[in-house]
Amino acid sequence: MFDKERFYKRFSEDTSYNYSAIDRRFDALNRLHPDVLPLIESWLEGKYENFEYQGISIQEIMEKEQLPYVEAIYSMNTFLFHPELVNGYSSYEHYYDIVGDFEPAEE
Repeated sequence: MFDKERFYKRFSEDTSYNYSAIDRRFDALNRLHPDVLPLIESWLEGKYENFEYQGISIQEIMEKEQLPYVEAIYSMNTFLFHPELVNGYSSYEHYYDIVGDFEPAEE
């Protein structure tokens, strides 16, 4: 689906994550919501596209959480799978205040 070497290179350019953390993100790709996969594809090509779901945008997540673009995609993924979290998001200072240390569920 995605070229691993290209993903690692791109992720390490955009974040300060170590190899192990990037590896976990790569492994999670097959569990991402289909709506965010085109964002990952565009990001791999160096394009940063905004995306909005129920009034929350990638840009808003980046600003609120001080996250790089690719990590904001993973956060948006959580909202797509757990829309009940959207309602309280704008009233929380930080995303992790409402979701904790969440990893996508295995399918």
